[in-house]
Parts: sequence; structure tokens; C-alpha cells
Amino acid sequence: MIAPYYSDVRYEAADLHVHMGLVAAGHAVGILPDLVQAQRYEGLHLVALPGSPRREVFTVSRSASAASAPVRLVRDALTAAATPPPPGDPSRPVSPYIL
Repeated sequence: MIAPYYSDVRYEAADLHVHMGLVAAGHAVGILPDLVQAQRYEGLHLVALPGSPRREVFTVSRSASAASAPVRLVRDALTAAATPPPPGDPSRPVSPYIL
């Protein structure tokens, strides 16, 4: 039998920039999605996760608003962020990282 594991949660925040700030200051570790572009945040040490795990992101909207400009803009931005760059293009890593 494996003993239960209880994490010692000291901080909670919904804002990913707060998470990155805590990590950069040495007060926390975190796993963040590539969408936050943490590699551009000064003071973070990024480490690729083994196995290149992926996550599924989806949106839901009412049928009446599915074609609205704001919904299309958000969906287009998510699609662009999730689309890997062409081979050899170093502009954006596509692997998730652990901080």
C-alpha cells in the first residue's frame, strides 16, 4: 500500500502572472501551459516535461453567438497559439514546460 501524499499548498492564485512571479522569486514551483509564454518571463528556469504531454482546450458558446467577432477572435487566437511553427522555425517552442 502506498501512503497518501498531502501537498503543502502555501499560495493560491488564478492569475498566471502571479504564479510566474512567485516562481521567479523562488517562492514556488509551477506547471504552466505554453500559452502563457513563460520563456519570455525573466528569472524562470524552464524544463521540458518528459513525454511531451498535451492538453485539450475547447470552447463553448451559444449557437446565436458562435459567429460573433469576439468569439471568432478568441477561437482564432487559441488555434494560432496551438499550431506548431514550421519545422526549423525557432520563434516559439511548442512543448509544455515545468517551472
